[in-house]
Amino acid sequence: MCEIEQVFRQLYEHHYSPMRFLSEMGNPLPKAFKDAAEFIINSDLRIALSAEEIAPDRVEALVGDARTWKAELDVEGHGYLLQKTLVRMMQRFSEEPDESPALENLIRAVEMSASLPFPLDLGEVQNQYYRLRQSLGDHTATVSVTEPQREALNALGELLKVRAP
Repeated sequence: MCEIEQVFRQLYEHHYSPMRFLSEMGNPLPKAFKDAAEFIINSDLRIALSAEEIAPDRVEALVGDARTWKAELDVEGHGYLLQKTLVRMMQRFSEEPDESPALENLIRAVEMSASLPFPLDLGEVQNQYYRLRQSLGDHTATVSVTEPQREALNALGELLKVRAP
């Protein structure tokens, strides 16, 4: 598979300009180009969606490339990877809720997920968020949340469609 990916990547990168030109002229891509683009975009999306921190700009660019080339995406597989990554990100933030960058990354990833064509079940993320908000509201909580963090948490709750307890 690595060899196949390498060959497709070379084909895709080497012929990117002519592919772009054909696409902009309204011509269909030759099947070999389309297959290479589809394979590479899906491969790159798998990597981007399973990374420790999702780079929304990269994911959106890849989905845009898929639209440009009319490439078929593995929506079920990518949706599953994105769902698992969001769960991991929420878990990591729940363990250290005073980490503002982790919260900002999570918010950007959840915002991005709403615009993607992947089916998502955010139930586990929503449950973790709710439990976190309950623990932060507890008077015995060991973590103090600043006002900007509280506003960011509220924004995350709105994105997840979960009311804070």
